[in-house]
Amino acid sequence: MLYALLVASWGLAPRIKKQLINPYLARQMEGVKERKIAPVNFLMEPSSLANQAQLFKLLRDKEGQPYSDAELKKLPYVPKNHPQQSEWKHRTRSLKRFLKYIHDNPRLKTVLEVGCGNGWFTYYMASAIAVNETGAKVTAMDIDQSLLERAAKVFARPNLEFVLGDVMQAPLPEKHFDLIVLNGSIQFLPPLHVLMPHLLKLLAPKGEIHIMDSPFYRKANLNNREKQTESYFKGLGLSEITTHYQHHTYEDLKQFSYKLLYNPRRKRNFVQQLALLKPAPYPWIRIVQSS
Repeated sequence: MLYALLVASWGLAPRIKKQLINPYLARQMEGVKERKIAPVNFLMEPSSLANQAQLFKLLRDKEGQPYSDAELKKLPYVPKNHPQQSEWKHRTRSLKRFLKYIHDNPRLKTVLEVGCGNGWFTYYMASAIAVNETGAKVTAMDIDQSLLERAAKVFARPNLEFVLGDVMQAPLPEKHFDLIVLNGSIQFLPPLHVLMPHLLKLLAPKGEIHIMDSPFYRKANLNNREKQTESYFKGLGLSEITTHYQHHTYEDLKQFSYKLLYNPRRKRNFVQQLALLKPAPYPWIRIVQSS
């Protein structure tokens, strides 16, 4: 009874339909047609990234993340029996919130996505900013050449460029990007005191960094979380991944004057998650370039 009342009052019935996202997109959610493969631009020598890229490929395989082209085109929608269906439901809601933000802020037209992976989220961004502004462009970066080549094949757009490189080493223009997005990737990037000053240099005045779908911790709980992470990767037979995984904390963020655009611990959001009997989603964090 309580569940039914909560769902009715907040409009949370299972109706996250395609049309909720579609107004912000230039394509239909049913999938996109095959396009001519766009080239991947190399900002670094592929061999310098190959070992790390292979390690993360093993992780994706262990976690059951390989998708066919047909499945990739339909993300974030997956079958009900998909082992990660719960996670994709959360990512669908994150995507919807983010696309509304893009729609409401048309000045954000030069975008860098760091750790774009297979490109599904990237394509939505590129479609959304194209609706807002002519001349808008998304640059999508990853260290995995095979992922990028596939993304360029499935999600090619005139305003979307896939590039191979490590954001800390690749030659990227400073004071250039209106928006830098890290969607589900920041935990595999350097510590915040190293990463953030570098990313801030790449932002145009009043540019923004958005961090989504990644865990952040409290220092008081850090020891337990580190042990859980170590145990998880060891169970997958990939203990080496632990050395690449960062446990970023809210305390480490304080020096960058961040704002939570979505806080899963906020009372209403937390109760909503309890009503849905799902794990609380990750926060949505924004950092704005002051100058």
